[in-house]
Amino acid sequence: MTKKHKPPPKRVVTKRQLSYWQRQRRIQRITLISGSLVIALVLAILGWGYYEKEYVPHQEELAKLRQTVAVAGDTTFDVEYFIETLRYRSLQSPDQPPSTLAPQALSLIENVYLIREEARERGLSIDKADVDKALENTKFKGNKVVREIVEASLLQPRLVQALGEEQIPATVPQVEVQAMLLDFADFLAARDRLEAGEDFAAVAQELSIDTFPISKRGQPLWFPLPPWQIARPAFDRALANLEPGELSLPIWDKEAPRIGGYWVIKAITKDEEAKAATVQAILTYSRHTAEVLRNWVEAGEDLGALAQEYSQHPTAQASGYITVTDQAETMSRDFVEACFALEPGELGPVIYDSEADTRGGAWLIKALRKEERPLDTVIPPEWFPYLNEAFNFFTEEIGLRRFWELRLFNDWLTQALEESPFQSHWDDLDPELRDWAITRASRDR
Repeated sequence: MTKKHKPPPKRVVTKRQLSYWQRQRRIQRITLISGSLVIALVLAILGWGYYEKEYVPHQEELAKLRQTVAVAGDTTFDVEYFIETLRYRSLQSPDQPPSTLAPQALSLIENVYLIREEARERGLSIDKADVDKALENTKFKGNKVVREIVEASLLQPRLVQALGEEQIPATVPQVEVQAMLLDFADFLAARDRLEAGEDFAAVAQELSIDTFPISKRGQPLWFPLPPWQIARPAFDRALANLEPGELSLPIWDKEAPRIGGYWVIKAITKDEEAKAATVQAILTYSRHTAEVLRNWVEAGEDLGALAQEYSQHPTAQASGYITVTDQAETMSRDFVEACFALEPGELGPVIYDSEADTRGGAWLIKALRKEERPLDTVIPPEWFPYLNEAFNFFTEEIGLRRFWELRLFNDWLTQALEESPFQSHWDDLDPELRDWAITRASRDR
């Protein structure tokens, strides 16, 4: 027979126990609520600190970075774009403070925009791998702004080539000539010797006053005729009018560099002990001109004033005076000795200085051949000072085709800048924002 289990006796909760338990629960709730409030308060304080110290400044910085610096068509360049451009540009000129490079950074932004737009219209492009290679081992590999700058620099040679292929014909009219720069006093004698049958190069090596190495004087060179001319206007006009075998009349070139000049010197002070002297002096290319100026001084004209008007020496031209020491390395011994040979107030004779750099002379040109031919002549650097001013930008020999490709690109860029939709708002920005941007660009230079 199954045993019956007695149910456990019911636990009787006294009023005292119930009151105690209720009190404990209230204490737990109060503790939990208080703790939660403390935690919430701590989190709120931390969150406010982060908001004030991190979030708000970050949003303010973003607002600054998104300010517009320039606009070109539908393209907007903000402060961040400018900062990255200025940072990159300043690395090319580490000795210059970024503040002085801000205008150049703006110009760079515009040039990059124009080149990329022209290349896009012509279907020219650069592979991403080429840009990666150009930025290899640099910290700019992932920088969008710098990548655009590098892309434009890689596009430029292709644009130069495209402009050349588009505008330069296969052949152009050219004339092969020999030329020498002469004093007027020697011109007729040199021309008579050539007409008598003497070798042009031999006469040029003897009489020419140009700055060429002697062995290169009188060497033949092909010159293109208009519109592909490269010389100064008077020289080019003579080339166009000469027929093969013909000698030119004198072609005056007042800017042509030459070797040798003539001094008119008047002593002002002389210190024998210090071996120093102060003189008024005029340097000119011509003995005749020097003699005329000396006569004016003898007649009462102020030599210092005449020097400022006529002298080809930069120091004398600036002030009329030159300070000379016995060991002066920038002046020839002929000049130094002439200065110390004079007593204060004395006007010396005209002296020739074989080492002086002056300008001015008459070209004697002989035409050899005229024909249509490619622009394949290589211009040596000794000719650069005697050609048009575009050659001042070159230091090494350059082929005529390459010269004209670069010239056409420069003409395109000049016109593109004149018609550019690029509008800078840099000057419209708050000065504090401009200073902030420049300071920001100075980081990690």
